[in-house]
Amino acid sequence: MTRKTHLVGAWPGFSGAHAMDTALRRLGPHLLRMTDGETGERSQWIMPSIDWLRANPDLELIRDGDYSDYENKPVFRIRDGHRFDPDNIELGQYRAFQRSYPAFKELRERHGYPEISFQVGTPALGPLARRRSS
Repeated sequence: MTRKTHLVGAWPGFSGAHAMDTALRRLGPHLLRMTDGETGERSQWIMPSIDWLRANPDLELIRDGDYSDYENKPVFRIRDGHRFDPDNIELGQYRAFQRSYPAFKELRERHGYPEISFQVGTPALGPLARRRSS
């Protein structure tokens, strides 16, 4: 029985194209799906997402944290008078997809593995704190 591989998240590469090319060369016949290696700033994926939460006009920080353990992390809530507006959500995944997907399609075809799917990862940021009861 042959096992298949599903690459999720970051792996080394100078760029997304370089990471994908490496994965296809080394694991091609075994791959089901793969990301673009989440290279560059996305290799530190959670920190840009937390920075996005800090900058989101719909949210306020109610407790900061230094990540010294699972309980010591930032907690946000929706600001009074706001709603969590989808237009203010920007984690960078769509822009990364737009940059990487054309290279993925070209590399997948060049290596002869048209059945491999492209995986887009989205960090789970955990629940926002509930609004204060009034």
